[in-house]
Amino acid sequence: MPITKAYEMPKLKLNGTAAADFTASRFLAGVRDTNGDIALAGAGVAITGIIQDGVDVGQTLGVIALGVSFCVFGATVAAGEQVEVDAAGKFIPLAAGIAVGICEVGGAADAIGCVLLK
Repeated sequence: MPITKAYEMPKLKLNGTAAADFTASRFLAGVRDTNGDIALAGAGVAITGIIQDGVDVGQTLGVIALGVSFCVFGATVAAGEQVEVDAAGKFIPLAAGIAVGICEVGGAADAIGCVLLK
């Protein structure tokens, strides 16, 4: 997945413990689970932020919670569109879920772009 034109400008980065194996999950949406660990976000939910580190379960990872972050798209998203999260933790155009940000640099499904998190 090449990164083209995308950039990051984090304003708030949180740390947490990986609730699952995130070695292949950088730049997907994460949420705090009931244990306070970071889990992959489900479809249409509010998120804690975007997972920054590809780590295994139980390891510390960073999550950008506010600002601009790289992200992986689950469908084609254009710059300026509001986004929500799909069942795989990827970012898609807002439909019926909760708006979590605005696309800054768009792309096709599985491409890396960036979003401004709300």
